[in-house]
Amino acid sequence: DPAIALNIFVDNLQRGLNAVNAAAPVPLPAWIPGAYPVSMDEFISAVLQFVQQSTNGNVVDNFSIAPNSGPESMAVAGRFVELNLDPFVISVANAAGGFLARLHGFYDRKAA
Repeated sequence: DPAIALNIFVDNLQRGLNAVNAAAPVPLPAWIPGAYPVSMDEFISAVLQFVQQSTNGNVVDNFSIAPNSGPESMAVAGRFVELNLDPFVISVANAAGGFLARLHGFYDRKAA
């Protein structure tokens, strides 16, 4: 089964959130519950829940998603594309001055 791990660049994410929380330049997306300010834990949890909604798999700890199949893995990848186009995420990344995270995909080679 596939798995996707999220390597979060904590310093960049915190820097970006601090700047965006101070200015509130864009409305919060529907997938982030609550209001400004958004903490790093709230942001990470909201991202994982948003992405996990595209699969019947699980969120494991606070850094990986375990879809149940190749098609679900592709659906997860599509959700990350949506996140990359989200105005709030773009604002955080721009304020951070760098990448917020790196994705790693893992697939086993067992016979189907």
